[in-house]
Amino acid sequence: MKFKTIFKGASVAGMLACWVVGTAAAQACEATEFTSANGQLYLAAENELTVNENPAAALAALQKLRAAELNCYEEGAALGLSAQIKIANDDYLGAATDLKTSLSKGYITGANRTQVLLSLSQIYFAEQQIDEGLNWMNQWLAAGGVPNRDQKWTLAVVHYQKDNNQESLKWAEQVFAADGPGASRQVYD
Repeated sequence: MKFKTIFKGASVAGMLACWVVGTAAAQACEATEFTSANGQLYLAAENELTVNENPAAALAALQKLRAAELNCYEEGAALGLSAQIKIANDDYLGAATDLKTSLSKGYITGANRTQVLLSLSQIYFAEQQIDEGLNWMNQWLAAGGVPNRDQKWTLAVVHYQKDNNQESLKWAEQVFAADGPGASRQVYD
């Protein structure tokens, strides 16, 4: 199974966009907004990425922001925007590093945290780092993630690749049940 064809950068970037600023104010962070100067720097970087679709200019603007003194809210937002820029530049592992830093610093919480765990699993699967992808997928499941049919199929395939046949069978049977009589030969096999 080629994970690169399943997980597109745009879909991961879309998932990331929902949490960039809104979740930077985690419980450990008392700041809830940008300072005026840093807010302007952030907006300039975000504008370059989203409006002008120019990741290089966005990165340059983000570097100006990161050179400034940042409160925790600003740092969390900068990490999120950095991950989006890296996704736009096909630097998925770089984006994963930013996401993991955001998670470890507590900048991403609640439902957004659960979504980022899934995004990390998808990034690592796309990069053929199956063990790391499975690690993040298991964290997502433990955090309450409910896999859809395709995610169950991914779990079946990954566990099969790892010679964990019992776990693979568990997920494959769920896909088979979901597909019903129209299940493909691949699922039957």
